[in-house]
Amino acid sequence: MDALIAQRRGEVADFQRRWHRFARRWRGAAGRDLAEARSLVESALARGLPTVGDDVPIPRRRLSSLRARGPSSL
Repeated sequence: MDALIAQRRGEVADFQRRWHRFARRWRGAAGRDLAEARSLVESALARGLPTVGDDVPIPRRRLSSLRARGPSSL
């Protein structure tokens, strides 16, 4: 049971890293180029979130949703 819990925690940590990296890239792209931001979303939907290494820290604050300061037409 402990091994399963440890495995699940690792999976959650991996997802958090991927999501955080994706959200940062998307927010930056949305401020520069809506086509680039849309492309990032389409790629993530088609292929999943890009992988990141374990050396990337889990963000301290939680990103519960993508919030852009630009247009919400994506």
